[in-house]
Amino acid sequence: MPGYLQRLELDRCVGEEGAADANDDTEDEESPLRLMLLELFVAGHMSATAVQKLSHAAILSGLTSSDVASLAVLGAVGHQPGNISRDLMRSLNHGNDLPAPFRVKVPCIDPGTEEYCVADAYVMLPHRLLAALPSYEEYDAAIRPDLIPGFWDNVEKTGDPRLTRHPMTATASWKTTYIPGYLHGDGVEFVNGDSLMVYHWGSLLNTAPSMTSCFLLAAWPKSCTTKAKPGEPGTWEVLLQVICWSLQACFAGTHPDIGPFGEELPADMKSLAGRPLVDGSDPRLTIWQILGDHEFFSNELKLPHWNCHDVCWLCTASSVDANRDFKELRSCEIGWVMRDIEVELASPISQHEFFRLPGVTCWSVALDALHILYTNGVFARLLGSYFHEVVYPNRGDRRRLPATVTLSRLWMEISQEYRAQKSQHRLTKLKLGMFVNVQKIHTRYPHFSGKAAETRELLQVVAAVVQRNCSNTLHDMHRAACFKCFVDFDNTISNNARDFLPAEQGMRACRKLHQALEHYSWLNAWAEERSKLLYPITIKFHTSYHLGQMCKYHNPRLNWTFKCEDFVGRLAKLGHSVCFGLKATQLTTKLFPKYCVQLHFLMSHSFTSTV
Repeated sequence: MPGYLQRLELDRCVGEEGAADANDDTEDEESPLRLMLLELFVAGHMSATAVQKLSHAAILSGLTSSDVASLAVLGAVGHQPGNISRDLMRSLNHGNDLPAPFRVKVPCIDPGTEEYCVADAYVMLPHRLLAALPSYEEYDAAIRPDLIPGFWDNVEKTGDPRLTRHPMTATASWKTTYIPGYLHGDGVEFVNGDSLMVYHWGSLLNTAPSMTSCFLLAAWPKSCTTKAKPGEPGTWEVLLQVICWSLQACFAGTHPDIGPFGEELPADMKSLAGRPLVDGSDPRLTIWQILGDHEFFSNELKLPHWNCHDVCWLCTASSVDANRDFKELRSCEIGWVMRDIEVELASPISQHEFFRLPGVTCWSVALDALHILYTNGVFARLLGSYFHEVVYPNRGDRRRLPATVTLSRLWMEISQEYRAQKSQHRLTKLKLGMFVNVQKIHTRYPHFSGKAAETRELLQVVAAVVQRNCSNTLHDMHRAACFKCFVDFDNTISNNARDFLPAEQGMRACRKLHQALEHYSWLNAWAEERSKLLYPITIKFHTSYHLGQMCKYHNPRLNWTFKCEDFVGRLAKLGHSVCFGLKATQLTTKLFPKYCVQLHFLMSHSFTSTV
């Protein structure tokens, strides 16, 4: 309740009638201004002080909204600015049913002294959150329980190897009980010189925005992360033990009766021990896919690295054995074989904590089209090599046009095709530095650097340009066919249902992707014969071959990480908004309370975000 100074100021701002309305227990619908200000605050785009000042200015300008007035009186109407953030957080936490983050002591490095220390970290326990979410109006869009039975029917129909001896199938009602979930991990810069390692989970079936469908598990700055040593766990070893303990409870569908390290539960959790997560229903979570980029899989999940001899967790491909060469993309010449699911179940390829979760195997590690194809991936290599060929056609030929002139002409063709195709995600300009190192033009492989959505649409546009300019040479025909097959693959997965492809469309997508890789393999051999640094084959080309194989089990759109990357980026913004004046080891003490407020606010309001 406002103090008397606040009430007097409120009376002056909105009059006696407005003040009475502000104290009325029955609130009118929230004003758009209040929603906008609060959304900006919880997203980290605006400080609490700015929210108060703008609200106060609106009231002084004649606005008579009582809910905006409640923001104007924060911090004794701004006279106590140090209390504004505290008051606003308390106000937003009213009616918050979300569980408090679980505090745990973790070993870490003090970035100031670079000495070993122990600090508080926090984990949003998924089993507690799963129990709380059904009370929110956005739950259905975030989880989509209505789609669960159909999802498992399709998984069973496709013969997905991940169902082999999966423990959830021992439950009679597994097709209606288990939410197909995912785990995602990634690092993201939140201040200059430091990144935040973020893990989150969600439902694969969600149709909600990222901030109401991706749920934070844990986050910790890389600058103060310590690695595990013999007999001493590292920062993330402790955090992951807590996460997996909670995920085990999600799979069982009941609250745990002991703590993550075998200790007694806190009082608030002890009273729930052994009870169903949700009274009257039985939602459970199984981790069906693990998402991320190749760096995350190799460095964090301890799966084969691309510089190792054995480079792939799904097959026997090698970087040293010519009979199992991972660079071989021609289907008739491939010598590696897929890793059998029974072998994986008997002897997991990684000992990471995630692979001890029920039903999680190397087959659960998803192949993400965003990283494999779009962002510095297969499409980026193809586009970069094509641009290099056009702009620098004949090295050493003094009669050729300057690179800037040739690039300008190419850009005119691309711009015309953009307009013809009515592309939405367009480049504003194509520069040399976007596909070559201008200091080392002929000594480094080219690759196009652009955002994933821009790269996807640029491929469609450039494919039309390539087709139009194709001559009758074998090189030009292979290049045009390569572009066309990649475009056909992308159109196939885009024009069908998000989760599963019809059997014939799944085979078509696989065939088109493999045909494109065979044409690219020819271009690679052509470039090597002429000692040109063009059309390189990297590990992403090998994983893209597997991506095509997986089309018979699901549409690659099901597990691409556009939404996950958006969530991680937004969380970095939130971290940046609370980091000022804090040691890196104390960041999560401010980050998690604000994240809980943000999640509660967004899950409680059904509106289209403008932030």
